[in-house]
Amino acid sequence: MEHNSYVEHERENHTNSPIHTLNEMGRDKILIAYNTDNEFTHYDTIKKIFGKSLDAVEHTPNDSIVKGLRWRTKYYSTDFDLYIDQYTSLDQWLEDLRDPECDVLREALAGLIIIDDIDKTQVSLLSTKGSPIVHQDSFLVWCDTTGELSDDETENMNVEIAAVGGSLEIIRLISGEKNEFNDTVGVERVKEIIDTYPWTNMVKQLLINTQNAPNKPSDRDNLDSIVQKLTDARSHYQSLDKDDDETDSNSFANEIAKEVSERLSF
Repeated sequence: MEHNSYVEHERENHTNSPIHTLNEMGRDKILIAYNTDNEFTHYDTIKKIFGKSLDAVEHTPNDSIVKGLRWRTKYYSTDFDLYIDQYTSLDQWLEDLRDPECDVLREALAGLIIIDDIDKTQVSLLSTKGSPIVHQDSFLVWCDTTGELSDDETENMNVEIAAVGGSLEIIRLISGEKNEFNDTVGVERVKEIIDTYPWTNMVKQLLINTQNAPNKPSDRDNLDSIVQKLTDARSHYQSLDKDDDETDSNSFANEIAKEVSERLSF
């Protein structure tokens, strides 16, 4: 277990920051814990969840800290670090995480992801409302690697957890992307939880796209252009000899009407 190294890392960040509270600094760490006795390869799961964000930073499968992941959605981008820890006893690992010495670490966490076979006793303990495992504004996810529970059984457990006010969500890793009700499940559900987390350091993609987009004419510019076009058209039309060249006059009038119509549809 490497809680102490994570705690020291957070204390160093906190000390070096000109801002003196973690609430102000924001929660920009995700802690991942996995069972070393589980045959399920933890790195494969991490790779499926974080994909391109993980590929874009220098790391190895055995790293316990991966810094500076850039998470992108259609609407925003954000940066966060991964802390990756292992345990042989989840009871002891969670007890260590509850220790006051780890307060600074828990306060920095956007979320905790446990990768392990489902343990209903631990699930019951983690489901307790106000569990001090993570901050109340952080997400808590258990990625079940057994596949023993069906999607329906998993959903029923999540309903029961929500009914008692718990924040834990159980996710069946071997599920597809959608269930029969078209709800997102499996690895895609983990991604969705990360997507919908209220990151304090997010950069809204819409604003970036707006800034980078070419300047479009304003409504006022369009209106001025239309008025000018009509003025020019009136002068030109009056100069035509309509008796001698009625066809040209009508053609010109139709052309102007079409162009004005197009400009009015801005």
